[in-house]
Amino acid sequence: MMLYRETPYWLLLLVALASCSIHDYHAPADGRNEWAEAKCTSRRRPAVGPGVSLDVRMPSVRPSKADNYLCTGVHIPSPEATYIVNFTPRASMEKVHHMILFGCKLPGSQMRYWDCGTKPGACHGPPNIMYAWARNATATHLPEGVAFQVSGESGINYLVLEAHYGNIAAFKGSELDCSGVTVSMISKSPQYLAGILLMVANSGIIPAGKKETNIDISCEYNIPTPIHPFAFRVHSHYLSNVISGYRVRKGKWDLIGRQNPLLPQAFYPRNETMSIEKGDTLAARCVYNSEGMKTDTIMGPTSSDEMCNFYMMYYTESRNGINFLDCYQPGDETLFRMIPAEANIPVPIDPALLHEHAHHHAAMPEGSASHRHFDTMSQPSDDAKEDNGIKLQQVKWWRPQVENFGQVSAVAMDSDGLVYFLHRGDKEWGSERLFGEDQVFLHREPITTNPIIALEANTGQEIWSGGKNRFYLPHGLTIDQKDNIWVTDIALHQVFNLGSRKDWSRHDGQGSLIVLGKAFDPGSDLLHFCKPTAVAVDAFYEEVFVADGYCNSRIIAFSLPDGKYLRHWGRAGFGLGQFNIPHDLTWAPNLSQHAHTDNLPALCVSDRENGRLQCFAPKSGNLLREIRPKGVTTVFSAAYTPEQGGLLYVLDARYSPIGLVLNYSTGRTISKFFAESPPFSMPHNLAILGNNSAVFVADVNAHALFKFVPKDQALRSTAKWKGSAVGLVVSPVAIIALLSAPVLILLAVGGYAAWRHRHYMDFSGRKGAGLNLGSFLARRSTHSHKGFDILSTEESDREHEDEDEDDEVVEYSASSSLTTRER
Repeated sequence: MMLYRETPYWLLLLVALASCSIHDYHAPADGRNEWAEAKCTSRRRPAVGPGVSLDVRMPSVRPSKADNYLCTGVHIPSPEATYIVNFTPRASMEKVHHMILFGCKLPGSQMRYWDCGTKPGACHGPPNIMYAWARNATATHLPEGVAFQVSGESGINYLVLEAHYGNIAAFKGSELDCSGVTVSMISKSPQYLAGILLMVANSGIIPAGKKETNIDISCEYNIPTPIHPFAFRVHSHYLSNVISGYRVRKGKWDLIGRQNPLLPQAFYPRNETMSIEKGDTLAARCVYNSEGMKTDTIMGPTSSDEMCNFYMMYYTESRNGINFLDCYQPGDETLFRMIPAEANIPVPIDPALLHEHAHHHAAMPEGSASHRHFDTMSQPSDDAKEDNGIKLQQVKWWRPQVENFGQVSAVAMDSDGLVYFLHRGDKEWGSERLFGEDQVFLHREPITTNPIIALEANTGQEIWSGGKNRFYLPHGLTIDQKDNIWVTDIALHQVFNLGSRKDWSRHDGQGSLIVLGKAFDPGSDLLHFCKPTAVAVDAFYEEVFVADGYCNSRIIAFSLPDGKYLRHWGRAGFGLGQFNIPHDLTWAPNLSQHAHTDNLPALCVSDRENGRLQCFAPKSGNLLREIRPKGVTTVFSAAYTPEQGGLLYVLDARYSPIGLVLNYSTGRTISKFFAESPPFSMPHNLAILGNNSAVFVADVNAHALFKFVPKDQALRSTAKWKGSAVGLVVSPVAIIALLSAPVLILLAVGGYAAWRHRHYMDFSGRKGAGLNLGSFLARRSTHSHKGFDILSTEESDREHEDEDEDDEVVEYSASSSLTTRER
């Protein structure tokens, strides 16, 4: 059994033609995806990641028949070595069954697009698979320091997109299609080069009427260069309910990844490091259930056939880069006698996902939900749409009056109504490799500018700044009820309570009230963090909660002011009480109707890559609610305000990134908001200024802090300051002038009108520092980006108004505790 660098062309063509979704889904009817709308546009999209972006999409095509395979090629503009760091799909499965992006020396045709179902194929010569998409999978952002090489000496001069159009009935009238992929590229050589390994079964029979049939693949890895898997993808048509891939070393089977191929066929991240070295064996198993089938099914490219594909994204050292490997040999029977039993256990999937696919909804691991009682909360009917919600608009002229700030990772408010934001100076997470495989930060130079800056909310004028030479890669910012400044630093793996800005003059900005974690020393015990993301403070019970974030996927509570460990809960996963990057924390009311629950506010966790919020009882860790806004693929940040009976603001940083306003009680989306000048790139964190008078959003990729205000409030004629209406103050001199001369009256009125014109969009309210439920619940933390151990997926299709969506809100009994005191 051998692993091959070059595959027979006919087999790759077979994989390309057949790597599509056959199950009958129904795409959203709201037309979110502008790339699949009837009117195709030719305008360039903004860069999705660092560097430049290149669109590879269909040039206004219309498929002529069912199961039509069309290809189009784009020449890579730079002859020098260029590196792809991000793939963002621009498609809807309503129109497109699958897309594959190939790297080619020459395209299969010089036409603008061509039928590549037979010959010519995608490439003139051997194709290199670089990206694959199906079932509304989300975008893929490679880990920092990892990229696919094109141009230069790579032999890849063109990117060729293959799109499979399954059901042409989806095209109405003269509707055209512009589906495709946006790739984000950089010119700087990364430390590691990415590649794809494809394991595929090219033969096999699935007998009709059998509950379980196994198709196995295995190859020996015989190449001297080690490879390191960081993501995986599975593919079959409709009979498989689990596909698994393993590394076998000295008889020990280590899981690379397993998933249900009926879920969105994205590249799923691996959360643990692994190396595959010469002498190891790679093995994959696809399990099929053919009950109900009347005839046998074979491996093949048509919709009546089946497939068994396991994709693995990996990285290697740049100097030894291998961009494509494949394995297509049948599995060794002796070897597979020892395969772990989990490989034959179906991965459960919510049946609703067969009809809903607006976001990536991962399967629940074994035992995660089956033993818990939960109630689905009643949702308003379509006839009861909420039309009285907040609608936000961007204050386009508003900017921080600060020079030379870097990636903006977080924003928070103090009791005086000042807006604080956290930036990273000259440190760019994503532009170069910053962490080793052990998560130790590789660069020990601190940020030499002040990363914490306080602004006047109306004007954006800088009021105060601090923190220089203390932080290395700050992530989260929280201002507690006593105006203490809390910062998480993912490079230091620490959490800091720095006191209030008024305390800094006493310790020259170098002291800390509390320091949690060990500097530059990641870990998973009770004394260490690994890339902590966010903080929430309970001033009444004197406890602080830390989202220990990118590696450990848990929530840890400590006492105040001594910082002693109290409790923790959560682990990595997709089930209830599990997290895939707990990214932000916010307080919200406890709406549970069950007895024995904590009579306290709920601590809601932005479970980023699982696309949901999970709200917990803070004293026990019991899960109270799960909120899954429909159409959301990620939840980077959330903040609660008691206005209008309770609103929850949420950020989704996928596709065309967007913000949502939810009714907290029902979970229904009331309205959505987005930035236009400049547009959102990766909205990372948000904070609310008192009484819902303004919302501030930190965008880490855009290096920007945005301000939004309610549309109705933007038209009011008085400003709110600390909760009191303050009219225009007219000086005694002006009064005398007004009384003495009609001309001065006209001038004064004109001046007042000009003043109003300048400020009409910005009326901020500030709340006092007293501890009450409203102000307590409005406090929160925030933050995010992606670690080397987590595969990132970014950007989401913009919806301006879509109030008829039914968002999923599930309420849970608190009778079973999720808390773990020892790990």
